[in-house]
Parts: sequence; structure tokens; C-alpha cells
Amino acid sequence: ETEDRMDESVEGAFVFEPTAGLYHDVAVFDFRSLYPSIITAHNISPESLQCEHDGCKKMTVPDREKYWFCQKKKAFLSRILEDIIVKRSEIKAAIKKRKIKDVMTVMLESRSYAFKTLANSFYGYLGFYAARWYCIECSDSTTAYARYYIGKTIDSAGRDGFKVIYADTDSCFLIRGGKSKDSAMEFMKSVNKDLPGLMELELEGYYPSALFVSAKGGE
Repeated sequence: ETEDRMDESVEGAFVFEPTAGLYHDVAVFDFRSLYPSIITAHNISPESLQCEHDGCKKMTVPDREKYWFCQKKKAFLSRILEDIIVKRSEIKAAIKKRKIKDVMTVMLESRSYAFKTLANSFYGYLGFYAARWYCIECSDSTTAYARYYIGKTIDSAGRDGFKVIYADTDSCFLIRGGKSKDSAMEFMKSVNKDLPGLMELELEGYYPSALFVSAKGGE
């Protein structure tokens, strides 16, 4: 069985390849803990896969119509992961308060990094051939949802008048094109309004310019 698992694989993340060039007035957004938040928002766990509830069967994974997850009972892995994400958010809030007061935050930052490492390990664990709770369907569903949400974000940006110059897995680079920073924040809020569970698009930062170079051997 382990040998069979080693031959299995899943489709990876979506990548919007950039056109080489120099760009100005760039806003960068990324999803906070994308894979972990997807697992919790959609209750992805081996025992919740393909439950018997008729209502759940209608909520299939994007581009994976044979997969769905129970929405009536919180599953083991997604429940544990949600607790980790919430605890890390609380620690990050405490760090922010302490920095305002110029208080040492080394211990809290270490705890935050530990929770981040734990949270990010869940997706890899589901697809790890030797894992006790191995579930390639869960791993595949997680990346399918990731592609779906980054695709929706790119489409929304285009409708709001932003030009997407690059996107990869959980981040999106937009040219403001004369639009104000407030407009960029309104775009972020409109995306977040439709996101389930703990999923959230965050502002990474504004940059006066960004340079993308061509691949080695390219034009």
C-alpha cells in the first residue's frame, strides 16, 4: 500500500506567469494561511470525505465533482487545525500590542512561528505516503480549492479595474493604475466578504515599482 501511495500525486497550485518588465504602483495581496484555512473552512478530513448527507453532496470541490466534505459535523483534523489558527491569531495580536509599547516579543514570535509550522504541515501530512491519516483526496481537494479562490480573486480584480501582473498559489500582484489605496482596500474587503470560515485576503504592501525578469533562455 505504501508503494502505491508513493506513485500518487495531486495537481499543484495555480500560477499566473508575469510578463517581464518594470511596473509601477503595485499592490500585493495574499491569503492568510491559505491551505490551512481552506481545510478548516471546507471541513477537509478523511472521515468527512463523501459523507451520506444529501445537502453535502451538492457542495462538491471545484473541478473535482466526485469529492465533497461533510458540512454538518466538524471533522477531527479541521477542528484541531482551526484551534491552531485561532491561537496563532491571538498571539499575533499580542505581539502587535507589545511592539506598540516597545516590549520584547521574542518568545511570542517563536510561539507564532511554531503554530505556523504546525498549521502548514497539515496539507503535506494528508498527502504524505507514510501518514497515519493519509488521504490523497483531501490533499487534492485542498489544492483544487486554492486554484479556485486565486482564480476568483484574479477575476474580481479585473472587474474592479485592476491589472493582475502576477499570481502564485496564495498571492496576487496588482497594478493600481491610478486607483487610490482606498480603492485597493475596498477590493480586498469585497473579496473577503464572500470567503468562508477563517479564509482572509490580506494586504502584503504597496510598492512604487516592481521588476519581473524573463526566465533564463527566454526572450
